[in-house]
Amino acid sequence: MTPEQEDAANKAANKAAKAAAPSVDLTRVHAMFAKAMASGHKRPVYRAAGLALSLAPPSGRNAGSIYVKDDETGDYLGKVTEDLRFNPLRTAPEWAAEALSRIARDPSTAAVEYGRETGRCSCCGRELTNPESIALGIGPICKDRWGF
Repeated sequence: MTPEQEDAANKAANKAAKAAAPSVDLTRVHAMFAKAMASGHKRPVYRAAGLALSLAPPSGRNAGSIYVKDDETGDYLGKVTEDLRFNPLRTAPEWAAEALSRIARDPSTAAVEYGRETGRCSCCGRELTNPESIALGIGPICKDRWGF
């Protein structure tokens, strides 16, 4: 295969992967990030369902996208673009798309479940020590800042 043919094959594979990318409505997650930014967070991170979500820099080429990482390893798994499509890496595990869909359905419930399972706040990552925070699965300051 010539380099030109290989390049064309790669472009076709990427185009097919983008067309097959699952659509995920993260409108509620975008609203949470907007609230967190308005509350003074410069680089907010939301953790739930084994994922860590963060906003792409506003001045970068991915502005408006949400980066998706494995919460445990920190490995980059892909991004959700402004057209609400999850573009996973080819090496991203299959569970990532389902976890992202679960978050999209109800981000506050996913945050609470994360806090209860891990003992850490889904927004700041700190250990939950207050009995009320442990019961809620999220810290009171983050609850207000993120609009839960």
